[in-house]
Amino acid sequence: MANEEQKKLDSFLEKVDGITELIQQMNYGSSEEQEAAKNKADDLLAIKSKEKDRKQIEEEAKYGKIGFDKAVVNKNAFENEQVGPPLTDPSMGQDAMMQAIAKDAQERGARRAKAHKDATLIKEKGNAEFKEGNYEKAVDHYTEALSILKDYSALWTNRAQAHLKLGNYQEALHDCEWALRVSDRCIKAYAHQGKAYLGLKEYDKARESYQQVLKCDPKKESLVNDYLAEVDLAQTSEEDERSANELFEGGDTAVKGLVEVIEKLKKPGQLPLYYSGGMRILAKAIVSHNDRTLFRTNGGLDLVKDHKVISSLFRINPQSQTKEGRDVCWALMELYTNVCTENDENIRQLLRFPDFTSCIQGFLELKYKNKYRFLREATIKFLVTVSQSDIGQSVIISKFDIPRLLASVLPVASLGGVIAANTMGLLNNLAIHKKFKVQIRNNVEDKFLPSFEALMCDTSSAHLGLLPTCITTITNLTNDSVIRQKMANRTESWDACVKVMERHGPKCAEKMNQEIVFTMLGLIINLTLETTEPCLAAAPKLTRCCCPLVTSDVIRIQARAFGALNKLLQKSEEASRIACDCGLHKTVLSNAKKGDINDEDLANCIKILTSCSKIGNTGHDIIYDGKGLGLILRLMKHRDETVVGNAALCLTNCLDVKGVCKRLTETDIIKDLLVLARDAKNPTCQQNCAILLGKLATKDTLHLEKLRELHGIEILHDCMKYIK
Repeated sequence: MANEEQKKLDSFLEKVDGITELIQQMNYGSSEEQEAAKNKADDLLAIKSKEKDRKQIEEEAKYGKIGFDKAVVNKNAFENEQVGPPLTDPSMGQDAMMQAIAKDAQERGARRAKAHKDATLIKEKGNAEFKEGNYEKAVDHYTEALSILKDYSALWTNRAQAHLKLGNYQEALHDCEWALRVSDRCIKAYAHQGKAYLGLKEYDKARESYQQVLKCDPKKESLVNDYLAEVDLAQTSEEDERSANELFEGGDTAVKGLVEVIEKLKKPGQLPLYYSGGMRILAKAIVSHNDRTLFRTNGGLDLVKDHKVISSLFRINPQSQTKEGRDVCWALMELYTNVCTENDENIRQLLRFPDFTSCIQGFLELKYKNKYRFLREATIKFLVTVSQSDIGQSVIISKFDIPRLLASVLPVASLGGVIAANTMGLLNNLAIHKKFKVQIRNNVEDKFLPSFEALMCDTSSAHLGLLPTCITTITNLTNDSVIRQKMANRTESWDACVKVMERHGPKCAEKMNQEIVFTMLGLIINLTLETTEPCLAAAPKLTRCCCPLVTSDVIRIQARAFGALNKLLQKSEEASRIACDCGLHKTVLSNAKKGDINDEDLANCIKILTSCSKIGNTGHDIIYDGKGLGLILRLMKHRDETVVGNAALCLTNCLDVKGVCKRLTETDIIKDLLVLARDAKNPTCQQNCAILLGKLATKDTLHLEKLRELHGIEILHDCMKYIK
């Protein structure tokens, strides 16, 4: 016992010695030792607080509670930290010493709170200067705030962003490193670090920084992909410029001639005709990727910004210009269309010039009269070219007022001809992009859908060639759930779909009609994802149009018809009845029995059979006339549980057919269904299999006996939770 007490005493003395040493360091050590001692004291206080037992709490209640507040201090101590006077007298008792330490922690916490408040106020001043484009002043404010509080990550990232705007990439890297010392999962720090490395042309390091963003937050995948695309573009552009310059330095005659034309075009003080002619010569001379790169590196893109004559004519309202002035703008659009073809860097640099997009928008809003026609056509062709790349789509969407852009180009689509085709191509390219859909959600019903519905209902031959692109554009838009819901609620949209199918479905053997029907079937599949009153009303008419298409010789038409019918029959019992009257179930059975049918078509076929099996005597036709029982039983063993679940539901619908239950007693269906009802991962599949088990057991005692023999009553009872 004495040894045990001695151990406790030694342990206590060891702790006392440690605390005494800590006090000495806090009072008389160097500034670094004092700061380290304070941090250690905070840790001891935290441990002490956690180890308090009920007796200690009662004693504190009796003699007075000592509060311990642990100040959160970054372990990476910053320089210039103020050191206070000695905290305690070395001779004071342990409790008094702990009270002094706690008091110091509270005081330092209060000082830190004040410092954070003061630094935040200065940061806001920096933010205001940044928004105004005064980046140097913003840097000064952030620096002042950092002198007050250094472990404030937002100050480091904000100053890094300001340095990026000033092109101070090394300084930005320095600030990002400090931000990451404060918080090693600071997404903004990694993003700014990537931009700094990109500015320094250290592409691999930029990619590594952007990948760190994804590690911190996997939901930022889209943003990171945009960053990585920017890195790829910059690296590709640098390589292109190096290749083009090597050709020029190597004395390539064609290349030198191209550069000479660019230099001649820069010549000031000439008549508009000189410049329009020169730009058309240049447009014909540019035929390769290297040519387009050389055009950029030799100042060709700057014509619209720096050339006194060309830039001034470009910015004047065409309605106030002479014919020669408008011709310069027309020639410039043709030239820029050429140089932006398959050249993302040219697109990116050109559309960032001040006033460029506003001037383009002005050209689009010109009345379509003879004297403006060619300029407007050239402008739309330019935008179509730009919109053919992901970078171009992003630039257009970010730089243009999209509702205003749509208001100016949609009326052109009704004119027919090349300009209408180009307009539709532009809209289709933009409709792929998520941000475009988001921007048009609010006015899609007023500005967008009526124009497209009118085009679909237009029976003139002039618009026939536009229909596939028109329908594809709408289909792309309906990938957005908000737009899809709005369109599915429009009777006008469904009526337009019916008219297109009634007009072109019977003639789908012709190539143009094939394209129209194929794209329309895709739109129907998308729209039937929503259940609306207009959808339910249109389903029977569309079913009647689609049924003949399942026997089409064109495989892709046939496959999409199965997909569309699957969706339509689920929406309307009347549609299912029409399908049965057309003998659709027999055609579907024939197709489903083919050995080479793919999984998607097979899934559609069994769903169609399930819808048809609810109608009249169709179950008898499927089981006996169509000899479909064997097919359904095979599908019950399919690897896709969605197919299995629909096969079970189809078989449930066919159980009333005389003799079916008896035939099933000769199979292992009860055993198979029990396994599926218990182990299937798809809840709908489990539900359908459980329902089929229950139906079989009630319709034939042999199935019930088999169920009891396999102890399936318990499993079936447990599966009741899956039955809604």
